[in-house]
Amino acid sequence: MVNRENYLLVKEYLGWKKGSVSDRSLTRIWFFLRHLLLWADDLFLGKLEIMKGDSFQTYLLNVKTQNGLLSVESKKKTLDYSRDFYRWAKDTNPRDFQSIKTSWITSLKPIRNGERSMATEARTVSEQEIFTLVEKFQQSSMVDDIVFKRDFTSAVYLYLSGQRAGAYVTTPINAIDLTKNEIYQWPDVYGVKTKNLKKATTFLYQIPGLIEVVRDWDSYIRSVIPEEEWDTYPWCAPFNNKWGEKTIVLQPTEAKNRGANLIKRFNKLFLNLELDYKNPHAFRHGHAVYGLLHARTPAEFHAVSQNLIHDSSVITEKIYAGLELNDRKRIISNLHSSPVCQPDDALLSILKPLSHNDLLRVIRLSADLMAN
Repeated sequence: MVNRENYLLVKEYLGWKKGSVSDRSLTRIWFFLRHLLLWADDLFLGKLEIMKGDSFQTYLLNVKTQNGLLSVESKKKTLDYSRDFYRWAKDTNPRDFQSIKTSWITSLKPIRNGERSMATEARTVSEQEIFTLVEKFQQSSMVDDIVFKRDFTSAVYLYLSGQRAGAYVTTPINAIDLTKNEIYQWPDVYGVKTKNLKKATTFLYQIPGLIEVVRDWDSYIRSVIPEEEWDTYPWCAPFNNKWGEKTIVLQPTEAKNRGANLIKRFNKLFLNLELDYKNPHAFRHGHAVYGLLHARTPAEFHAVSQNLIHDSSVITEKIYAGLELNDRKRIISNLHSSPVCQPDDALLSILKPLSHNDLLRVIRLSADLMAN
């Protein structure tokens, strides 16, 4: 039974968040915070008693959904928003929440066990893995299947661009200009569904062996779709498959199910290539890891961060107010030619005692933060 005071407090918190996030994000935050309400049951969230017995993290480990247990990402988001809720509650209702210690709020983080590290690794595509994907696909019979070729190209494109899957499937042909190496993630002009409707021009890594895959598909899609439709027709073209005959859809419907379909197609792609499955977001993580490994200067690091359409990068925001468009374009376009960065002496003294596995975790967790 959900405590009514708790319910009203969470609704008040959502009202406070409304000015800074989209309606879609509010719906997701409500979904995550429902777990906090159900865990508290009939006890008021401002009372210390709710922290007795099983911890909130332990409770989340056993929450069941229609698809099984909560995903690692859902548990992380639930804890993130629970921390944010409690900080807001202490600021706005200090008397009612005085018994809630700041140290406890800070402790609302995922349990550090094998599940988290393995999940992070599984969600990241390494440089070796993307080239293995290219090699296996090009040697397979799938290379002559136009739908699998689209799926394969999508994976390579997401690695090079770092674009979110939801934005990618709504990106029309004219929003990708490979001659200028520019991607126009512009919701107002091209209808690209970016997170929180942010508008940005981003760029692709010019990695030899990968960028040619994207150029090949770009030439194909422009050859089969009339030029007057390039402003609206999705670069990730939809196909019909009837009795084994695959034909391009000339008048695609709304992009409502394209994200889910992309996940299904990636599943089939990796299954047929006998490779471990990687979801579309894993390629965004791979983009971030690649940038972290190759960025040598704060400007390069900041360019990678901005290419992921982040408001700031933790390390460089105090130094750089923002890079000019052409500067970011030059950095992203040439980053593939930069050697893997070497840490300075101060950073080396921190990292040197770490094991090989711990160092990989540092890179993956850093990329995880950048990609989200």
